[in-house]
Amino acid sequence: MHELVAADHLLALTLAVFFPIRSATFGYRRLIRAPETEVPRMRVWLYRQAVVIQWTLSALLLALWVWRRRSWSDLGLVWHGGTRTNLAVAVVVIVVAGVALQLPRAFRDPDTLARIRRRLAHMPRMIPVGMDEMRLFYLLSFTAGVCEELLFRGFLFWYAMHFMPWPWAAVVTVLLFGVGHSYQGPTGMITTAIAGSVFMGLYLASGSLYLSMLVHMLTDSYSGTVGRRAFAAEPPAITGAPPV
Repeated sequence: MHELVAADHLLALTLAVFFPIRSATFGYRRLIRAPETEVPRMRVWLYRQAVVIQWTLSALLLALWVWRRRSWSDLGLVWHGGTRTNLAVAVVVIVVAGVALQLPRAFRDPDTLARIRRRLAHMPRMIPVGMDEMRLFYLLSFTAGVCEELLFRGFLFWYAMHFMPWPWAAVVTVLLFGVGHSYQGPTGMITTAIAGSVFMGLYLASGSLYLSMLVHMLTDSYSGTVGRRAFAAEPPAITGAPPV
């Protein structure tokens, strides 16, 4: 395993400490405290800010890898075939197809829309409104799928394995991924950690980030799509900030 340099420690500290602090204090809280008339502008600002930050950190990570002449396989950027990978791909295809087939019916079912509103009740102001915001949200979903997998499952997992066995490194990485979404409150952090466990499982099964990137991207896009439809059917009453 390659020797760590100061840039590795700085990037790990950014992901483990800066991300949660920024999201809990300078990010979503500003959206929650904004007057109703300012919410659309603040929401778009948060989307764009997240896109810029994540691509900047990812570019710095890739530059570090080139500079240190490290293996792309260590970062999960090499596709590995084999039985486990094929099984993982098959499972993903089946699940995605099943969800896609259920979407039209779900959009017409008031009970399903009500369940979606309850599931996303901890972050209603982050849900996109209108097609312009929806397109920007899809960009954000693509960004999260690529960059968060690269940064957390790729780099941070690799970094943690310098200090502990890989199973513990996987657990720590998943927990930090959940904490990094602290702006969503306890419920959101738990949900994100569970999703992170699925992404980590796909990475471990395939040995590559590409499958987890795709599923992460689709998961975020799905949440924004169904959330927009659900809240459009019955706009939420916002009375204050969610617990953080």
